[in-house]
Amino acid sequence: MAAVAVWAAPRLGSPTLLGEDSGLGFEAAPRPVSQAAGFAGLAIPGSEVKDEALTFRGVPSVRFETNTAAASARVAVCVRADNQVPVGSAYLRDLDESCAQVRDVEEGTRLRWDADVREDLILIIIPTRPGVARVDQVTYDYRIEGGPGGTDVGAVEYTIRAT
Repeated sequence: MAAVAVWAAPRLGSPTLLGEDSGLGFEAAPRPVSQAAGFAGLAIPGSEVKDEALTFRGVPSVRFETNTAAASARVAVCVRADNQVPVGSAYLRDLDESCAQVRDVEEGTRLRWDADVREDLILIIIPTRPGVARVDQVTYDYRIEGGPGGTDVGAVEYTIRAT
């Protein structure tokens, strides 16, 4: 992957995973369709968060700004593999090195924000033909256990180029 920025979201008031000015994004170098699928961290727990659980109230909505690569995109929880740092970005073939377990986010999926648990939220993009897949927005509906709930719309810039 060419560039990556991962932002740790603070929890103040209503839930927010990406915030208004997240700076999240990557742009992958062009690769053949069979090798172009990628993943990247969307959100990691901030240093001030201690043992907090989030429950998603549905499948996050992923919006493509451009999708000439006929790509699919999904949001998942990555339980970091031993000795791994928070997820940045990489090609999908490397997912097993970063994550000991991957769970697609759906109704009722839980995400633990805790330094000991090491769960990160990731975006997975899989192109099916040559072209460009650029995700520019991810929308989440979730609640913090014992706290507020709401919908978070995060602006992102994730680009995969398949040749």
